[in-house]
Amino acid sequence: MGIYKRYLNRYKFLFFLAVGCVFLEAICDLLQPAMMARIIDEGVRSSRVDIVIRLSFFMLMITIFGAFFAATRNITGCT
Repeated sequence: MGIYKRYLNRYKFLFFLAVGCVFLEAICDLLQPAMMARIIDEGVRSSRVDIVIRLSFFMLMITIFGAFFAATRNITGCT
């Protein structure tokens, strides 16, 4: 157990950063189908282009944040 403590103290920040990024990336991935359902239910069904554009932009931002968290996790080297 002593060898693990040495590495844990050394890489504690990177480990928790990677775990946090995986968590946030998973949330972003799980929000995308819900956003697509809202686009279809609220925008397409009622033929409101403004709602489709607004929710599509929000979905694009979620995707960009998810890609940022995935890239940050990969850069840390911990998976």
